[in-house]
Amino acid sequence: MDLLNKVWVKVHCLGDRIFCLSDTNCVSFSASKAGMKGNKDECLSVHLPCPNLATAWSLPFWLMPTNRLVEIDKEDESRTTEEKLVKREILDNAKAIGNDSVESKVLSSVGLPRDVLLSITARLSLPVDHMNFRLVCKTFALLVPHSGQWTRAQYPSLMFSNREKSKCSFLDPMYNVNSCFDMPELLGAKICSSKDGWLLMKKGDRSMFFFNPFTKATIRLPDLPKNLGFNGISFTAPPTSSSCIVFGFFNFVSCVRIYFLHLGDNGWNYSECPNNEIALSNNNPVFYNGAFYCFGT
Repeated sequence: MDLLNKVWVKVHCLGDRIFCLSDTNCVSFSASKAGMKGNKDECLSVHLPCPNLATAWSLPFWLMPTNRLVEIDKEDESRTTEEKLVKREILDNAKAIGNDSVESKVLSSVGLPRDVLLSITARLSLPVDHMNFRLVCKTFALLVPHSGQWTRAQYPSLMFSNREKSKCSFLDPMYNVNSCFDMPELLGAKICSSKDGWLLMKKGDRSMFFFNPFTKATIRLPDLPKNLGFNGISFTAPPTSSSCIVFGFFNFVSCVRIYFLHLGDNGWNYSECPNNEIALSNNNPVFYNGAFYCFGT
């Protein structure tokens, strides 16, 4: 739909794009960047990943991990207090042992050279693998940054969660791997939208917050002015960015009410727009080239 000219436009070529669809959201990504090859017949195909997956999870949600890479030597400002305490403990132990370098003492404790550890992490394509790798020991947690900053995956994972339980599951559609984690932060919360590894969550009637399931980081938002059941909601950039704006809308008979929040504001703002031409559907808006696009029926 060309919203500028308000006409339907026929798409002649989708390129190498892959579309992952669920009942509540969709994600598109490049097949070539994900390492996929084939489709020599240039035809559209539909694939249901793991159709026989036996699970009690409800409302699967596509989650695209962040693709930002950082150097292993660079200090990660987002490290948790626990990690800083681990680092301090290792440094104190190294100083107590002698005057040798801290790095050599840390690496000798696991019996692996530094380049071997970096080679291992470079070949871990799944975010959950990074999470498990860092849980091996305190040394690995210190040397290997969060998966949110060292992710090479160019395709999304399918996330299953249940508001009544704290456990969630990540399904990798490429490798057919299903991993379960206990995340108390998700208990009683609803996933509303996702981008770059961050989930926009709603808990209760008015509470909303961002949550990163790979780093366990939480960023809370001002309470909603009232209990709002958005027809669609999305955000422009990760909440760690100063340009992050949350955008949600309600579809009424003759108008659309828009709620928006710039991270750092003390409260939500809203505006009403007359709408007698297009009935907006219950889909999250898409942010593209500086504007939000809402889907109609």
